[in-house]
Amino acid sequence: MRLKIGWLLGIIMVGAFFISGCTNQKGSSSGKIEVVSTLNFYGEIAKKVGGNHVKVTNIIDNPAVDPHDFEPTTKTAKLMVNADIVLENGVGSDTWIQKITPQKKGIKVLNAGKLMDKKDGDNPHLWYKLATMRTMARHLATELGHKDPKHQKEYQKNANAYVKSLEPVQQKINQIKANSGGKKVAVTEPVYDYTLSELNYKVSDNQFALAIENETDPSPKMVEKLQNDLRKKRVEFVVNNKQTGNKVIDELLELAKKSDVPVVNVTETMPSGKNYQSWMLSQLDQISKIQEGKK
Repeated sequence: MRLKIGWLLGIIMVGAFFISGCTNQKGSSSGKIEVVSTLNFYGEIAKKVGGNHVKVTNIIDNPAVDPHDFEPTTKTAKLMVNADIVLENGVGSDTWIQKITPQKKGIKVLNAGKLMDKKDGDNPHLWYKLATMRTMARHLATELGHKDPKHQKEYQKNANAYVKSLEPVQQKINQIKANSGGKKVAVTEPVYDYTLSELNYKVSDNQFALAIENETDPSPKMVEKLQNDLRKKRVEFVVNNKQTGNKVIDELLELAKKSDVPVVNVTETMPSGKNYQSWMLSQLDQISKIQEGKK
């Protein structure tokens, strides 16, 4: 996910933030710990772990918003004024949040990339690793406990319950992995690569996917290779990011259909009406059905 934010906009947002009245005081009139999350699935963790003791605000909470094109506004900056804890993805994907995060004493930033020992340039789609979600939940419980020692045990209990709620997803991953055999798959973007790695599938078109991710034209050689892989059924299926597309991708998906190569549709943002677990399972179920059809 690449969020394109100009330096000038960042300066303007920070200025708007200070004008709006940033202080060093904890700003929630409700007395709750205020958590601001760049992405709604991290915000979901905060709601589960913090329960009634937190107020959670998700900056990107609309599945219709393309994360690639998101730009913060003055309104976005104002959401940060009373933040006690900020949850961000990192790995270069949401650097804009750093420009509008208030510089006040006591604010804590949990960066998924840093928690997972990732660096800028690595694949930023960390939420497609269950380990990321477990790690974020546990670290958040610790930070909430520091800010609210009275409910420390409750936060730890809630974090453990959240981690346990991910077990059906892990079980589905294990089931699919047992039947994947390290076979090759194609992807239109590297959105789902972490999960594919856990499933023991090998991505056949990394260069093509990175070109699409970086909004550059894949070379004719890259396109030709992927076309041949589809025609000759060298890949088990194609993983398609439903939230982005162009003529090249549309033509490849049509070729996959003609070549009887299944397509697995995934998204970068959590769809309406789903939680993280049901979102992950709905995508994994597509792969399970493909495996069952090949038996």
